[in-house]
Order: sequence, then C-alpha cells, then structure tokens
Amino acid sequence: MGHLMVAGYRFPSQAIERICDINDSKELWKVVIWVHHKWNVLINNKEHFEMIYVDKAGGDIHVIIPVAHISVFDEKLLFDHTYTIANFKVQPNVSTFRPSVHKFMLKFTGGTSVGDDNKHEIHAKPLVFTGFSEIINDNYNNDLLIDVIGMVEGIGYYKCSRFIKFTQDRDNSSDPTVLLLQYEKVKEEGGKFLLSVINTYNVMLICLDAGFALIKDFIDCMPKDFIVIFSGHMGSSSQLSS
Repeated sequence: MGHLMVAGYRFPSQAIERICDINDSKELWKVVIWVHHKWNVLINNKEHFEMIYVDKAGGDIHVIIPVAHISVFDEKLLFDHTYTIANFKVQPNVSTFRPSVHKFMLKFTGGTSVGDDNKHEIHAKPLVFTGFSEIINDNYNNDLLIDVIGMVEGIGYYKCSRFIKFTQDRDNSSDPTVLLLQYEKVKEEGGKFLLSVINTYNVMLICLDAGFALIKDFIDCMPKDFIVIFSGHMGSSSQLSS
C-alpha cells in the first residue's frame, strides 16, 4: 500500500471519497472539496471557525475547526478555494442550527491534512430556496437553516450598515430591491414578534447585487404589477414578498 507524508506523519494513500458517503465508522476519509462558506464563532470568549464544504457530486457538510487548531488552518483554508482534505473526526450532526442536511459533521484534529490548494474544479451547489408560503404553513424542517429570496417592500428597525448604504445608493433606482439570504433561522411568531427569518452565529450570507444571476432571474419572473420600487427610506414596517 502506498503512503504519503504530511506534517511529519505517514498516512496510507487513499482513494477520493464522496461527502455523501461520510459516516462515523472511520476517521481515515479523503475528500476533494470547495469551501462554500467560512465564518467565525465566539463562545465563552473563545473563537473558532466553521465552514461548509461542497464536493463535485453536489454533497455538502458542516465543518468545525476547534480553537486549538485555528493557528494551523485559518490561513490555509480560504473561501472559494478547493482542497484535498484527509483524516478528521466524524460526529453526528446534532447542532441546534444545522447549515447542512448531512447526518454527520467534520471536526479537524492535529492529524488532519490539507493540500492541493485550488487544483480542482468544483462548481457551486445550486441554491434551493424555501418559499414564504412554506414558512407560513410550517412546511419546512425547523432544525435546518434555510435560504430565502424576496422583494423588499419596506423597512422598520434594522442595524445592517451594509443594507443602509445599499438602499441610500438606490434612491433614484427604477428597479426593485431584492434580497437573497442564505443560512437563515425561522423565528416563530410569538408575543410582540412576527414570524420572521433571523441570522445565527454569523453564518448568514446576504446578497444585494441586482446583477447576480439568481436575483436577476427572480426580478424577471415577477409580475410587473406586483413589483414595488423601494425608496431606501425607513418605513413603519418590514416585509419581504415572494
């Protein structure tokens, strides 16, 4: 059997495996992945980072790099890059907020190897949006973080400086304002709170670019008499239409 050397350790050479086949029966896995998302998490004043990996087959999985290994892997693992990853701990995906449907998640260890930076071609995984009607009718998996897209009709209270700047720049625009949000948590209606989607642990991705293909397609498919041109000024309510 062939072997390879990584950081002073000798590992058996392995065939490339698919993300969808990963389970906790072993730790000697080897996968070729694209970093779809990377974010920091602060818990008890200790920071680690987490990622979503996607492979050529379209499978994705949630990955955790513990505090002890940040110095080794943070600068090696970049968003939108591809890598070959081998040897990691596999554990059940039982997080309160799950960004992947995979039954398992990965945790890096001191023996995890990372190589082949940007030597592979992996296409982005198509987004699957949860419709507002599905959320309203409770027809979704509340354990999963979801992707949504919709047109802005108005704004109430908000703190997103990026969105404020974006809407101010669009005061004279004749196009609708459409938001694409990834990895949102549904907050159930209760008390003074309306049914809504919210950010969780810095994992949310937000896209406001009207030139982005999915947003452009969304606008093109909307009935013309349904489109609202948002002025960018604060209103009395906040809604998204889909």
